[in-house]
Amino acid sequence: MTPADGRDTYEALLQRLGVELTALRVRAGNPSLRDIQKRAHKLFADEGVSLPPSTLSGLFNGGYPGRDRLLWLVRTLMSWDRSGQDCQPPSNGAPELDPWHDRWEAITQLKPARRRRQPGSISALAQVTDTGSTVMPPSAVRQQDLVEPRDHLQLACTPKPSARRPTIQRSVVFCS
Repeated sequence: MTPADGRDTYEALLQRLGVELTALRVRAGNPSLRDIQKRAHKLFADEGVSLPPSTLSGLFNGGYPGRDRLLWLVRTLMSWDRSGQDCQPPSNGAPELDPWHDRWEAITQLKPARRRRQPGSISALAQVTDTGSTVMPPSAVRQQDLVEPRDHLQLACTPKPSARRPTIQRSVVFCS
């Protein structure tokens, strides 16, 4: 799980963070994801907290956390004592949050850069079938690729009878 130079990998740090968050959750009395969501909203509504259960599940299972979400989660979990009773959460910037901020920084430094598609790279994804047609994977199709030239477009309008006011049914037919 670690490279030859002894440093942790991005994935290993995420998994470790998930384990540490789960341990903190258990220490807080193992509240449900919904209870965590409600408590975070109640405690930090003025900060615009959004911790839906799907996000919480991802964090507990080793997903990448944004800094604010991680610290909101940690502060929320620290707002329950060992017996699951309410207590005052640490304030933003409190010293007990420093180790969590350090974990986030270490993970973020190792986070792989997002790959961006180069302009014109869509044609590289296209495949030619046996019949000579070009097929592109759905993930490679952009909205502007779906626009057909106007001379290939036929618009059929037929009035639909109605008691009050006429409506028009429209259908678009692409011709090759």
